[in-house]
Amino acid sequence: RPDFADALFQRSVAKLFLGRDKASVVVDLDKAISLKPDDGDFYFFRAVLHWGDRDSEAALSAVDLAEKNGRTQLDIANLRALVKAISGDVEGALVHAEIAVNLSTSRWDTLDTRGFVKLLSDDLTGALADYKAALEQMPGLIFARLGMGIANWRQGRRDETRPALIELLKESQRDPLFEGTI
Repeated sequence: RPDFADALFQRSVAKLFLGRDKASVVVDLDKAISLKPDDGDFYFFRAVLHWGDRDSEAALSAVDLAEKNGRTQLDIANLRALVKAISGDVEGALVHAEIAVNLSTSRWDTLDTRGFVKLLSDDLTGALADYKAALEQMPGLIFARLGMGIANWRQGRRDETRPALIELLKESQRDPLFEGTI
């Protein structure tokens, strides 16, 4: 069924994680959106792609469309925090990270995001606490492990941190979103 929007969307996600060229990912995503223009998940994924490309303006525009089309407030606040963080608006990022965590303290991704924003704002103790809480829920979370490594490094614990950071960089070669974050 060439008009099966959900299958096109899922294929675009799979292509991204298989390392296919971005144009191929976007072709499937655009077709899915044209067939089902009221699906917030599709716009949310588009926002993630723009975030990975460091196009904050386009990412925030896609986040707005995801919100308008039903994506949860928690997901919206979390992604807005990430987009604002990479654009340099750390204060705005912290506002949205706090909203996301307040909506659900039991989600590892919101804790990880707030840890990232705290790391950017030099609140190393706060970052470490959030990363620790995220890792309690999702022990293998590469983003939180990296954030803890950076926070520990910046606190002067370089000898104990160096091996873990080198291992994380090797692991990151399998995750296209992680590479974009690095």
